[in-house]
Amino acid sequence: MCARDECVFDGRRTLIIVLLIVFPCIVIGQSDDVESDQSVVRRLLGPYYPKNRVRVDARRYPWSAVGRITLFDTVLRPGGATSCSGILVGENLVLTAAHCVWSRRDYPEEVFFLAGIQQNKYVAHSNAKNIYIHEAFESGEPSPKKFSIDWALIELEKPIGKTTGYVGVAVFDAGVLESMNKERVRFKVSGYRGDRLFVQTVDHDCRIDGFAGDDELILHRCPITRGDSGGPLLLPIQGELLVVGIDVGLLGLEVEVDGKQRIVGFGVAVPSSRFRGKLKELGVDMGPMKGPSEIVGRLGWNPKASKGSLAE
Repeated sequence: MCARDECVFDGRRTLIIVLLIVFPCIVIGQSDDVESDQSVVRRLLGPYYPKNRVRVDARRYPWSAVGRITLFDTVLRPGGATSCSGILVGENLVLTAAHCVWSRRDYPEEVFFLAGIQQNKYVAHSNAKNIYIHEAFESGEPSPKKFSIDWALIELEKPIGKTTGYVGVAVFDAGVLESMNKERVRFKVSGYRGDRLFVQTVDHDCRIDGFAGDDELILHRCPITRGDSGGPLLLPIQGELLVVGIDVGLLGLEVEVDGKQRIVGFGVAVPSSRFRGKLKELGVDMGPMKGPSEIVGRLGWNPKASKGSLAE
């Protein structure tokens, strides 16, 4: 556990550890024509704000499988609600971050998932039926070790994936990354960030820096912010976008840049290898997939096509 805001992780000092959950707040509206006012971004929102994110049509697959998790949380915020992102990986199975739903692990009926939110509409919704979290995960101060088990699977009451479709999953670890050309690997980050709660935004050009903490965490440079917790890392494989991890937080690590020690912000994601066992328990079986790398996974399902996805 880190002492307040500083610890040592992977041999480097960690000066920032942030969870990306959204609490009730006033959201300032933006122009429908401009995703982010760059002058405001630079002046007010800082270097980690996801200014390269673009809006997508959340009514279309695969973005229709991404949604917002909301729970009425009278303990944390009387009369309010907290929210995170999540993604359908089965007809009634949603993947997200554990810290988003931990407070309601024994009260799943108070957790709601709305898929494909597009302003004042959504594609489908359901209450939760069961919540599955790593047995060692507990709430409290965030730390790199806690991040490594910060995943949750939500079993929904209704199989809304039959309407929205669901996204496939590929087992991703340091060995898989090594078998690829790391410099050319690009993935996408999607979610409902705190200042755009009713619009799904995606960064289409993210790079993975590598793995850390004995291959327990993915480090990447794609800016993320509050509300992105539980959002997927999507990697194009066999013409589909497959989930290879979920965002859980932000780390500021001291690294050497041009001969000087500087603080660099890294997005932190739990790799799919960490929750593969629970997926199998819940009926998500994965096997060898064709491709240049030896990848184990399962394809998703597009409700408007016989196979494949609209991996834009």
